[in-house]
Amino acid sequence: MLVCEPVDIAALVSSMAKDWEKQVSASGITIRSQVRSAIIEGEEAYLRRLLRNLIDNAVRYARSQVEITVDTEGRYARICVEDDGPGG
Repeated sequence: MLVCEPVDIAALVSSMAKDWEKQVSASGITIRSQVRSAIIEGEEAYLRRLLRNLIDNAVRYARSQVEITVDTEGRYARICVEDDGPGG
């Protein structure tokens, strides 16, 4: 059963970006994050899994950089995970 609660998505993204940066630092890939404060309704475990999958994919195909941004647009939050790999 899905239980939606307020989730500080900016804090979640910042934390995950720092964790990933530690994991990939030896590979020469840089992870940058730019986050704007945003609280969304959702289940944190599912959001964490979604972000982990997106970041993992970006890291896998990045040449040197992954950028994660959280922006707000009205009452919505937009999360972008981009890399500089061949798919762009």
